[in-house]
Amino acid sequence: MKSIFAKRKIIDWPLLLLLTVVANQGIIWLKFAALLVVFMLRPQLKGLFKRGRLSPFIPLLLAAGAANFFLLVRDFSAPSMAAFGVSAAFWGAAFLGAHQVRLSVERMPQKNLPTLRLFVLLNVAVSLAQLGHAAWVNGVWNPYKDLPFPYGMSTGDLLAGVFWEGGYHNAFVNSLLAIFFLFRRDWFYTGLCLLLLLLIFGNALLISMVLVLLLIAFFGLRCLLPVHLKPTKWRLFPSPKIAAVALAFALCLLGMLAWVSPENVQYITDNITQKEKNVQATTPTQTRGLFHQVEQFHFDKYLHNGACLPDTADFRHRLSTTRLAVKSRNGKKLSLLETMAYLQSGAGPLLMGAGPARFSSLTAARMSGLDSSRLFTRVLPPFATCLYQENHRLIHQVRISGDEAWLSTTNWPNSFYNQLLGEYGLVGLLLFMVFYVWRYARHLRRLSYGFWASALMIPIALLTYLVEPLCVLFFYELIMEKDLADASKTVSA
Repeated sequence: MKSIFAKRKIIDWPLLLLLTVVANQGIIWLKFAALLVVFMLRPQLKGLFKRGRLSPFIPLLLAAGAANFFLLVRDFSAPSMAAFGVSAAFWGAAFLGAHQVRLSVERMPQKNLPTLRLFVLLNVAVSLAQLGHAAWVNGVWNPYKDLPFPYGMSTGDLLAGVFWEGGYHNAFVNSLLAIFFLFRRDWFYTGLCLLLLLLIFGNALLISMVLVLLLIAFFGLRCLLPVHLKPTKWRLFPSPKIAAVALAFALCLLGMLAWVSPENVQYITDNITQKEKNVQATTPTQTRGLFHQVEQFHFDKYLHNGACLPDTADFRHRLSTTRLAVKSRNGKKLSLLETMAYLQSGAGPLLMGAGPARFSSLTAARMSGLDSSRLFTRVLPPFATCLYQENHRLIHQVRISGDEAWLSTTNWPNSFYNQLLGEYGLVGLLLFMVFYVWRYARHLRRLSYGFWASALMIPIALLTYLVEPLCVLFFYELIMEKDLADASKTVSA
């Protein structure tokens, strides 16, 4: 009994609550309720706006978004105001969560590692239970093989773990934690995280993770070179032992792919070789390529807040282009091209973007009806701008209207880059680079696993919205702050 109570004392319970319940993707109101409980358990607000302690990126972006909304957009209808308020609430909650993460690193650093280990064990247990349920329902040992959708090669999407909805957040988090545990030489937990990443089969992220592991191995094994060829003493260069383990894990991932799910391997191969992307062009316009098709979209019409006209020639062209792009699994590429085209439509869009929840974001999707939660279907009024309906939302509509292959993440318009540029313009990008990226980049020499976690965040940001899910960003910031704290201890020692 004493040992149980002793173990309870080494866990940072507010942090664990933040990483599990606040990070859940299934029940929206529970996220905010849990965040409130976190602050009740640890109510310290001192230092929330202390200079240099937290990145001012989110407060400044909120100010820029508010200025755009009230001075340029000036749409004060109830649905528009509700969408703006929801967007601000999610960004604000992310900032408060970052404050709690920093408190954990500052005041209870000895509890960070045990808490993350407990999180991994809980998440693995829930994920394996979900996998077991999929196997039991189908009466097979391996639900990844020769089963129709939503099982077979899509079984990994059902392994949401403690995040409750969708396997992709589970995959993102496990990839970051795998790097964290790898550099701490905690091989068991590294293996658990990589095992879940494999079972979820986020193909794009799996490829990215293997590449990062191979890079870690390359930079680490360079330490075996002659003295005059050895790398610098920057902490991002791992020891030869870590490099060897990283190489072993990368090879294991590649070796287990075909054994667990041959269909996913074939899918990855087809995407790389583009065997399934040969869509027949039917008009001269389509032969000019996706970029030239987007060039013909009329984005300047959105600057005048005109009504949506789905029967216009422009909309029919958009629908035709979207169908071709999604069918060829180029929905993500189309969304990025639409963002670039919108930025070029005027000085306002280029500098300030369309405004919060008006171009491409999780809030825009939820407010437009692409969410089944009671909050967005029964409580809040529906809202969607013509700009969103005729571009990124149209991609969502088309991707769910075809076969299961169209549901691929390569067809998601979801991307932090789309949101940042489309809704906040160059001002948002500048704020992000100066007040967030530079916050960590200026400490490049001091970063260890934080450097490689940051490298992995580049494809993660391409695949999802980072802030509004109140999930991945907490883990990333915990890893980064922990890395910098570890570096400070090493210097002082």
